[in-house]
Amino acid sequence: MAIPHVVAGEVARAAEQNALIDLVNANTNELADHETRITSNTSAITSQGNRITTLEGKPVGTNAGAYFGQWTDNNAQGNGTGQTISGSDGVKITEFVSAVGTPTGCSISGGTVTINQAGLWLVTVSLQYTAGSSVRALWLSQSNAASGAGLAKFGSVAGPSMDVQSASAFMRFTAGQQVSAYAAIWQSGSPLNIWRARSNTITVAWLGP
Repeated sequence: MAIPHVVAGEVARAAEQNALIDLVNANTNELADHETRITSNTSAITSQGNRITTLEGKPVGTNAGAYFGQWTDNNAQGNGTGQTISGSDGVKITEFVSAVGTPTGCSISGGTVTINQAGLWLVTVSLQYTAGSSVRALWLSQSNAASGAGLAKFGSVAGPSMDVQSASAFMRFTAGQQVSAYAAIWQSGSPLNIWRARSNTITVAWLGP
């Protein structure tokens, strides 16, 4: 029942007093119950609070770029002439031997990048050639094969007399998957060579899960 207000000089009825007492007792019991539950879950509450504090301290977004790797040629072999590119199947480019900075979440061996952090990655590659007018092609494939024959081509680009070529692709990897760059001569053109001048690079950057 609702407890009516009183004014100075009035006498409170027993029913009104009892209703007030019952309400106070109910609130007291409920507070005691809440205190017991809070006390028994103190460690869990503290843990959740620490997690929230940690999350609040992180930058907004997916931490894109937290995993990154980049490699270039060594620019140190004789006159700088590197791999020979011939045929239409494509050959794996192995010139990427010098790390730029410290790779994280990925590694390279024999020109093949191994992805250790699953998620969506941006992969880019660039090559510089010696000379020649042949139609040359460049692409990325999720493989470590020495030949590009039969492989799916990502970011494929081709053209004649191109001193420099670049290709890029967004790729989703599971941990342990690999990616390599391949180059070929199309339309039965003459072979050509890679030119080592710190201008041949492969780069991988993690974008998020």
